[in-house]
Amino acid sequence: MAAYNKASLQKPRKSKSFGVVLDILWEVMSALSFLHERGVVHADLKLDNILLQQDSNSAKGFVCKVGDFGVSHVMMDRDYYYSSSMSGEVRILAPEVLRSNKISKKMDTFSFGILMHDLYCPPILGWQRDSFPV
Repeated sequence: MAAYNKASLQKPRKSKSFGVVLDILWEVMSALSFLHERGVVHADLKLDNILLQQDSNSAKGFVCKVGDFGVSHVMMDRDYYYSSSMSGEVRILAPEVLRSNKISKKMDTFSFGILMHDLYCPPILGWQRDSFPV
């Protein structure tokens, strides 16, 4: 199994160029599309769960993977279902999930939007984003 630098997106050593951010987002979006076509909802998409590995064979110089499927759900031909319990961070959960515990692929889309914001607008030095576990 390959080793991935998990901290590379959550705690960047230097700011990433616009092109690198687009490459990361494209790979994450492709991974979500792959999962959703197979009926899987990740349900915990955030910077901590985007893994990068340096790869000299890649034109980008890295490979990007989506990890941590601990709270993912298999939809089994349903558009949504209701969960009796929720886990994750409030700031990345879609409003309908917080209101009704309704699990769907749309929650990954909402989390992807938060991920885009986090990559394009890194926090100010010394300031932490609010992260309240559910």
